[in-house]
Amino acid sequence: MSLRRVAYLVIVPLVLVTVLAGCKHYWGKPGGTAEQFEIDSRECLKESSPTPQMVAYGVRSEQIYRGCLRARGWVREEKQVNPPPLGWYRGVEDWD
Repeated sequence: MSLRRVAYLVIVPLVLVTVLAGCKHYWGKPGGTAEQFEIDSRECLKESSPTPQMVAYGVRSEQIYRGCLRARGWVREEKQVNPPPLGWYRGVEDWD
């Protein structure tokens, strides 16, 4: 088997796995805990939904949700999915 063929057999699957695994956006802040993030995320979800009933259906404004978390001191960054670093949490966002 040629070196070129071996390289294709190794590199192509590796690139595909990396691309498919990808990255996701997570929220973090210095000293922030999972419990604090859950509380802030829930409150921001309520603020970003047009009505309380819409929260149950996941209807919300992306900009308001993100702005609310930023106002509470959270920073959004792209991180590896498996697993994200300690202190980084996934929001309810479906947009990325």
